[in-house]
Amino acid sequence: MKQTLEVVAALLRRGDDGRQMLICRRPANKARGLLWEFAGGKVEPGESPEQALVRECGEELGAEVRPCGLFAEVRHEYPDVAVHLMLYRAELAGGEPRPLEHRELRWITPDDIPQYRFCPADAELLRRIRMEDAAARIPCGLWRHFRGGEYEVLGVACHSETCEPMVVYRARYGARELWVRPAGMWNETVEQAGVRVPRFAFVGTPAGEPEEARNA
Repeated sequence: MKQTLEVVAALLRRGDDGRQMLICRRPANKARGLLWEFAGGKVEPGESPEQALVRECGEELGAEVRPCGLFAEVRHEYPDVAVHLMLYRAELAGGEPRPLEHRELRWITPDDIPQYRFCPADAELLRRIRMEDAAARIPCGLWRHFRGGEYEVLGVACHSETCEPMVVYRARYGARELWVRPAGMWNETVEQAGVRVPRFAFVGTPAGEPEEARNA
């Protein structure tokens, strides 16, 4: 049986809306070379996960980070090693991240995740990041399509095979059929009369429904 390594990683955010997150590309000469991951590394004996996160980010990024709580954790077994990976929300506390040990760094949004090949252990973490982001940006309630039709968003679901966030919504006209649409399309803008407008605009909660039900 393989020994399980305790590993920590940082979910570092930036941007006015906090959607940009830092990812790092592994060097070609290391295991899982050229795949993308979050900054971090092994927890050394005597360290807490938070202490390890601060140390590893200092070594890898040349920046000081402040852990802000555990986001999610997963266990994954590679052919050469088993890992218990803990992803912490974190914020920059000093310095600008630099690729001291990685091939390159990039700031991306959850919408960009499918464009990158990540280490397999990150798959479940990435799914959760995309689902959380979609649910925050597409609250339950009434939305108006740019052509005038109204719809009620019932929630955000995970595609059973691709893990892509999908918006589940109901038409507020006709037979009131149920529909699904990729969350990435929901907040897109479209051109109308020469002007870029939201594809869907949030209206509010259905009449008679309490305000807190919007995100239930």
